[in-house]
Amino acid sequence: MAALGIGNSRMQDFYDVWTLARQFEFDGTLLSSAIRATFDRRQAPIPTAPPRALTIDFAGNPSKAIQWKAFLTKGRLVETPPPFTDVVRLLHDSLMLATIAIREPSQWPYSWTGREWRLHPES
Repeated sequence: MAALGIGNSRMQDFYDVWTLARQFEFDGTLLSSAIRATFDRRQAPIPTAPPRALTIDFAGNPSKAIQWKAFLTKGRLVETPPPFTDVVRLLHDSLMLATIAIREPSQWPYSWTGREWRLHPES
């Protein structure tokens, strides 16, 4: 998602990450570590701004709406997702704060609840 830009047509990836973000809670520190490890393994810089695939411009692109609709028609989906713009918004919200937190030297005391970031109760 971070590298392909507007050429990204991997709608299955958007669906998979959306499903994970909605169905599971994630510890912010662990998620940030996993994101860092992914970028390190690919020898890619950690984004300081949202990758194109996590922007409203990308989500609102008419060709992406067509690709999303085609994916929904062909896919054997467990859960029917919302419009593509809503999927991208959730991915942005769940991934970008964890990505930004990579640059923080201290622990990041938040958890993703499946809908939003929340401060850990013990913090």
